[in-house]
Amino acid sequence: MKTSPKLSRNLKRWNALRDAAGPGSAIWHQKPLEEQQEKLDQLQHFLTRLSQPKEQLPLAQWLSSHFFECCFQTTTKIKMDGGRKEAEAHANLYLVEEEHGQLEKGAKYYEAFYHLTVDRIWKDETSHSHNSLACENLWRIYTLQADKMLVNKQCQKAIKTLVKAFDLAREGDNEKLEGEAAYRLGLAHISSVNPHNIFKYILYMKISKMLEDNVSLGKVYKAIAKGLER
Repeated sequence: MKTSPKLSRNLKRWNALRDAAGPGSAIWHQKPLEEQQEKLDQLQHFLTRLSQPKEQLPLAQWLSSHFFECCFQTTTKIKMDGGRKEAEAHANLYLVEEEHGQLEKGAKYYEAFYHLTVDRIWKDETSHSHNSLACENLWRIYTLQADKMLVNKQCQKAIKTLVKAFDLAREGDNEKLEGEAAYRLGLAHISSVNPHNIFKYILYMKISKMLEDNVSLGKVYKAIAKGLER
């Protein structure tokens, strides 16, 4: 029987977390699901029967949530690594929620991931530090949240959220990201009928010049001009 793509992705994630936990962990001693053919056949049978997308979603969500919630409960008991496995589990739980469109719920997991990586030197397989990754992705999450707030005319709430995003961009030591965060914050001030509060645009302009980013420079000049016209 052919395995569904969604089930395959969940199995791969589960195995990756099992390998990360290592020998001696509770996850490691659990028999891999691939070796439990009867359970696999049952799961695949139900997935095959669910032909309508609206019927597939609850089961797919249950599978993802079940796998990663089990993993999370196990990693919180691992204390010898300073909380690294727990932090990574929070990040993976966020990915599950994001895949299901639950941005608000998922943000809480990624905030926990961020706090656990502060002052840590953990790095992933590409030598990218966990903390800088947390800063970049949490900046993205806050920016998406702020965009929705602006659409709903919640300008002041959006500005507060973008301030948090800007602080994270600076902490992540990514100048291009910091410039983008400054631009978005300045644009939010203009949307809130506060066009003269353009100090963030000035920073964005300086960073864009330093990086020789002419496209970004054009964006900031246009935004400043728009604000001064009011």
